[in-house]
Amino acid sequence: MLSLGEDLREAVAATINREDVREAVAAIYATVEGELGRLSPRCEMSGRCCRFEEYGHRLFVTTAELATFAADLRRDQQLTPYLLRQ
Repeated sequence: MLSLGEDLREAVAATINREDVREAVAAIYATVEGELGRLSPRCEMSGRCCRFEEYGHRLFVTTAELATFAADLRRDQQLTPYLLRQ
């Protein structure tokens, strides 16, 4: 039986190379960003909702989001040596 961490690691590894998943996550983020720009929300709670640890909040991430983040991080790490030579 795998532990929760091992299960998550396997799920991310199985998803990390799926371009369709990364594109879907990017589309959702673009939609949310567009709506935020359109609505122009204003923080009236002094940041209490976004200071997670201080106020005991949890920030959840899906396997698809985590795999997309990991793929982007891996791509950025591969590009870094090239960019530093420029």
